[in-house]
Amino acid sequence: MGQRKSTPLIGIVLFIAFLVPASVPGICGLCMAGETAHVIRPGVNLRAGASMSATSLRTLDLHQELELLKNGEWCEVIAPGGVRGYVRSDLLARTQAEIHVQEKRLVFFRNGKQAESFDIDLCQDTPPTMGRHCLRFIDNKAEALPGRADLRLALQEKRITYARYLKTLPLVNQCEPTAMDAVAGGFGLVTTEDGCAKGDVIVKKQALDTLRGALPDMARLDVFDSRGDVEKSRDPAWMRRQLTDSMHRQLETPALYTSAACGFVAMPYPMGDVPLDQAVCTDVVIRALRDAGVDLQALMHEDAILHPGRYKRWIKSPNHQIDHRRTRNIRTWLEHHAQALPLDVFMSAEIFRPGDVLIMDTGVSNGTPYDHIGLVSDAAGPDGRPLVFNIWDINMRTRYMNLLEGTYPELVGHYRLGRAIGY
Repeated sequence: MGQRKSTPLIGIVLFIAFLVPASVPGICGLCMAGETAHVIRPGVNLRAGASMSATSLRTLDLHQELELLKNGEWCEVIAPGGVRGYVRSDLLARTQAEIHVQEKRLVFFRNGKQAESFDIDLCQDTPPTMGRHCLRFIDNKAEALPGRADLRLALQEKRITYARYLKTLPLVNQCEPTAMDAVAGGFGLVTTEDGCAKGDVIVKKQALDTLRGALPDMARLDVFDSRGDVEKSRDPAWMRRQLTDSMHRQLETPALYTSAACGFVAMPYPMGDVPLDQAVCTDVVIRALRDAGVDLQALMHEDAILHPGRYKRWIKSPNHQIDHRRTRNIRTWLEHHAQALPLDVFMSAEIFRPGDVLIMDTGVSNGTPYDHIGLVSDAAGPDGRPLVFNIWDINMRTRYMNLLEGTYPELVGHYRLGRAIGY
């Protein structure tokens, strides 16, 4: 970001993941190659070898999804960003649960397939909060603890202060039961209406016993408004359509790249933005992602707070006003939360799909090779390669540009976004 020469720039393509528990009753203790699993403990290490003494390549987030390559007591996996390594199989799971509110169903999945489904009721006819929760079993009930989305909503609605938000964020991220007391958004899975609280889910004892026997503590529980929303979340094409539709809308009233937008702009948190008639290259990408349900401002701010080591080269003290508007920081976030894809623009044009995020080096001496970002569009150039949705330089407006010719600028990042619920 910042003023530079009138030269093209590019962005990044996203993909996102989740993880699942392993060595508990009903969950396969040895992972199955060619599929995915999610992490069931916070702070799990991705190691360079199948040993506790092997170097830690990175720390994985709770419920982060991994691609499985080889099975065994140590699973060889691919983490977001394309990093290969090993994780103990007892720290992964392929079992999870979902609640479909409109259908009043609790669905249990094993090895990626629906295993059982149960009827539910809603306490006081009040639905639980949507999104991802961490499930903990306590005595004769289960608690779905608040997720990070619940915490952001409480801040946005001014139910908590920013200081309380910062204090509670690590608790939510670690799936600590005390997070339930700190912020609304969690709910209980109970077997009787007696004493149930608004937002609790009432289940039969058989259903609760099934979950307790099959799911590990800190299991993943996703709440959807309807079965239709579930299907959308699993369809990669849905995310591409949301991003493409946002590009089309933004081009109807294209923003202007201004010197004012280059600098520090005060904005709300979360869901903050610069004035809609202005932008730099990062802003138009942030807006498209937000239209697809991904608030990069909040996600990066939380990531920088929880994992400062990832950003230490560029961020000394996390600032939600500006950090997410720097291409180099977006790249760091994508490396830990997105699918990394080939950079060779001379490969088949089909490796670039609408909505992919591209990051490019424009050759400007600004201390980083990651200085421009854009999205792959659904429009094609004269050579059949997709055009890039971006805003190029001062006094230019949002538009499509032919930036994948392979000569200039240099493509240095290509990422794809997965399911919005994973963020």
